[in-house]
Amino acid sequence: CYERQSVENQRSFSCACLRYAPAFIAFCALLGAASAATSHYALLYSGKLQKQGNIHAAKTYAELAQKSGPWNVGPKLMDEALAFQAGADAKTIYQNLLGLSKSFPEHLEPLQRAIWLAKQDNKGFMLATDELIELYVNLALRDPKNALLWLDAGRVAFRLKNQDKAKLLFH
Repeated sequence: CYERQSVENQRSFSCACLRYAPAFIAFCALLGAASAATSHYALLYSGKLQKQGNIHAAKTYAELAQKSGPWNVGPKLMDEALAFQAGADAKTIYQNLLGLSKSFPEHLEPLQRAIWLAKQDNKGFMLATDELIELYVNLALRDPKNALLWLDAGRVAFRLKNQDKAKLLFH
């Protein structure tokens, strides 16, 4: 009698799972879509506040965008840009951008921003010659069919008097 009741319970549980599975999947999809939309609009509003010069409020919305869309690189890049505008240490931001480039290897923008930051006059923050060339090479490796990136890497090596590396990159 106990075995029979157990089999009936398993059947009813299986039927319930099958009955409610589509609703559960739809609910999860709705949560995902709501989270993505929240991240998107928080990032847009953060950008508007940044343009208005309200960095503190823009940072709050960038953090909301990060929390609601942790799989997106955009909110993280916005947060670093706002930190730079607020006067944060350039070396720390540079290290954060390198971390983002490792976390999001399919995106060029973290490395592009790290290169831009390294080229600015940032209160004594300077990169070693080889490190700057490596940034350009890593950027070119992420998009190997983009000949302009390889050309840029070669130009930087040439300007920094690294002739051997420049020759290699130009070929």
